[in-house]
Amino acid sequence: MGCTQRKPDFVRLLLFNILKNNIFCKQIFCIGTMTNKFY
Repeated sequence: MGCTQRKPDFVRLLLFNILKNNIFCKQIFCIGTMTNKFY
């Protein structure tokens, strides 16, 4: 999960809050993979 270190703190915080809900878990991983390419 080293890609999260490249994102801004507010993005990591937002992703963390969504992951805690475990509802959009799969969608967040997909978004994280796509945005990781741009970083």
